[in-house]
Amino acid sequence: MKYPQTISIAGANPDTSLVVIGADVIDDTTQTALTVAVSPITIDIDFYDVTAGSAVATVSSVTMTYNSASGFWSIPVSSISSALTDRHKYVAKISEHSGGTANMRDFYLTEFGVDNNSFEETLMRLPFKYSFGTPSYITWYEDTTWAVAKFRAEIYEGSTGTTAATDATKVTHRGPIEAI
Repeated sequence: MKYPQTISIAGANPDTSLVVIGADVIDDTTQTALTVAVSPITIDIDFYDVTAGSAVATVSSVTMTYNSASGFWSIPVSSISSALTDRHKYVAKISEHSGGTANMRDFYLTEFGVDNNSFEETLMRLPFKYSFGTPSYITWYEDTTWAVAKFRAEIYEGSTGTTAATDATKVTHRGPIEAI
């Protein structure tokens, strides 16, 4: 699948839940959708890493909770994130945990990807300012209140070397980025 559902388990905007369509969670005997009456359900998830071409260990005893307003079930990302790798795609089988009483039929998650924001993607979204002196810096801030500096790097002019830049039009390269 070229464009699977994507979740983020870390980075600037991590997801808190993996959401499952309510109609996929059904009673194994009656074939009717399970809803808030049996929520939450304790489940086991068997992940298969499509990118690596291998099974990932089963994550057991995860709580899946029904939201009656939306009709969706949610699985906390914090309970499955240790089994997932950034920039990998997965499919999964979800089963009711042994001893459960919901009589949930096993179902499958179609392909989904994990894509955490890379440092570069996070950095490009942050506002920045130049400061000129010896040394000169580019400083990235949390927001445009400019109150909290997050990262900085020395900036140079002249294409090579370590000559401090004297204005924004002369910046040709930078040094390593450091957290502040």
